[in-house]
Amino acid sequence: MSTQSHKPLSIALLGASGRMGREVLALLPGNTGFELSGAGCSPEGGLLAQPVSLLQKGLPDLRFDGNPSKAVAGASVAIDFSLPDATASHLDACREQGIPLVLCATGHDAAQLEAIRELSKTVPVLLAANTSLGVTLLNRLVEIAASTLGEQFDTEIFEVHHRNKRDLPSGTALKLGEAVARGRKAELAELAENRIPGSQQLRSPGSIGFSAVRAGDVAGEHTVLFAADGERLELVHKVSKRSTFAQGALKAAQWLADQPPGLYEMSDVLGLN
Repeated sequence: MSTQSHKPLSIALLGASGRMGREVLALLPGNTGFELSGAGCSPEGGLLAQPVSLLQKGLPDLRFDGNPSKAVAGASVAIDFSLPDATASHLDACREQGIPLVLCATGHDAAQLEAIRELSKTVPVLLAANTSLGVTLLNRLVEIAASTLGEQFDTEIFEVHHRNKRDLPSGTALKLGEAVARGRKAELAELAENRIPGSQQLRSPGSIGFSAVRAGDVAGEHTVLFAADGERLELVHKVSKRSTFAQGALKAAQWLADQPPGLYEMSDVLGLN
């Protein structure tokens, strides 16, 4: 085996001072597979220009940087756990320096998604609403169930997240909805149904419903319910700690570093596509 495979992967972490950025930082000390080369944070953040060791001991002598281009310089892969508002500048930084990007921010609008697709023509980009390996497999199981059971089974997607999560439904819930639609050879926009509470509107046959709760510190729970007369099937995934997502992001970064330009997802990492 070549010695090249033992060299740590140099990663730049964008959104490093946030909730998920801190989870990634916590996994790096003593991890021989990765080395932190840069840590980006919001210019308005209270940690700007402060050493990353303030959050996690055992990290390199680096400081949080508000300039994305400087934060990603010299990295083999960038991992982005920031907010959609920062995506444009992060895409520009990765484009300028040809750095693969694991993009874990959710809630992008159509224009932002198009910009992500454009970047993927020149550098590898992995867009992940959820980096959990279990959720990745759940998406495939949901697609199989939807294809097998058909429209005679009503479908409802339930999700629960902590009180500070902004997007609703979650990016993961929408991906699960897309998996249902794929199984039925349709588009999510054709099947998604948002019923208004208190109305007398009945569920449309074959529709996909979404239900969401924001409360407490729940890391993430998703249930896809297929229900027909006399029986129901529930596919459930629960995350008990956020480090699950951080571990998945590092696995994705390791995989993406060896890929050609293109737009990828977590199912590619697991070889499901």
